[in-house]
Amino acid sequence: MNSSVSYFDLLEIPEGYLIEEKVLRQQFLKKSRETHPDFFSLSSDEIKSEKEIASAQLNEAWNTLRDPELRLSYLFSLFGYQVEDIKPDATVLMEMMEWNEQLEMATEEGSLSKIKAELMEVREERRGKLAKHFTEWNSLSREEKLKRLALAKTDWMVVRYYSRILSGKIV
Repeated sequence: MNSSVSYFDLLEIPEGYLIEEKVLRQQFLKKSRETHPDFFSLSSDEIKSEKEIASAQLNEAWNTLRDPELRLSYLFSLFGYQVEDIKPDATVLMEMMEWNEQLEMATEEGSLSKIKAELMEVREERRGKLAKHFTEWNSLSREEKLKRLALAKTDWMVVRYYSRILSGKIV
């Protein structure tokens, strides 16, 4: 396998944020049977080495594409965006600060759970809004895809931020 091949091509699925997870899994399992080193234990060292590399690439593709946020980050990178280049505007920063303040002020487990439940609900709403940017993705020109990505940047950043808060990485 070639490292210049996109993860979507590697797994032979259509490029995009909105993917069929069942198809992704099926393709991963199919490709795993073609590349897993255990199936090539009697092969030459050269073939075993090739299969180890191919299997590692396949696992990296699988781990990236099965996670919606990593998938979108990867999709942005395919179009030249880097995570660190996407900066929040003042409105988004204020929203994030307000959530952090609420979480810091929550002293009881019940109130913390309530805030986290609200945050999860808001994150899911943002994910829905984000998904709308990717409808009919594969029928768009590269230029149209770039326009959609530019519109999706803020929603993506907010979803990532909410996920980090919910995982306990930010407070």
